[in-house]
Amino acid sequence: MSVSVRAAVEPLNTALGHSTTIFIPGSFTGLPLINQALAGEHPLGNGGFFVTVRSLIKVLGAIPVNAVVRAVAVANAPPSHSPSNPPPTPPSKPPSSPSGPSQPAAATCGVGIDPDQPGFGGIAGMRIFGSGFLPSETIDILEGGQEVATTQADSLGFFKVHVSFVTALLPIHHTVHAHGRSSGRTSNDAGFTV
Repeated sequence: MSVSVRAAVEPLNTALGHSTTIFIPGSFTGLPLINQALAGEHPLGNGGFFVTVRSLIKVLGAIPVNAVVRAVAVANAPPSHSPSNPPPTPPSKPPSSPSGPSQPAAATCGVGIDPDQPGFGGIAGMRIFGSGFLPSETIDILEGGQEVATTQADSLGFFKVHVSFVTALLPIHHTVHAHGRSSGRTSNDAGFTV
């Protein structure tokens, strides 16, 4: 309890013979009916008030239960939609991609430093990953037309493989891409420098 509230309430608490006093830091949120009645019992000024057990029982006994239930229902009701903003209606059919709905998903490829095997001593561990391949399809990872790794897509067509590259005195730029053996899909180029 703050010092200012204590200073304001302490004389009243003493006058009440140190009877039980409830200090509520906020209010009965959403229940202005109760707040207004309690504020009328023991106002502190500037909209503040304190509540004793006696005044809480008195106020709750004076307010009809159905009025409290209605106030709680209104306070917890979902927001209403204004007539000026009707809810959006979904399109009647899903939009098709520019290449047409029957086209397969685009194959993708990305590369990053392998956090499990970052490399050391002239070796850099890289993680090559992607998606858009057939489930369980064999995928070749190619650099400059040369196969650097082979892996298999998972049941959703995703893949990842860990590859080590030799680092040189001067950084070398590498570009890789993935090619699916069954689907014939080829991914974008993914580049990195080690």
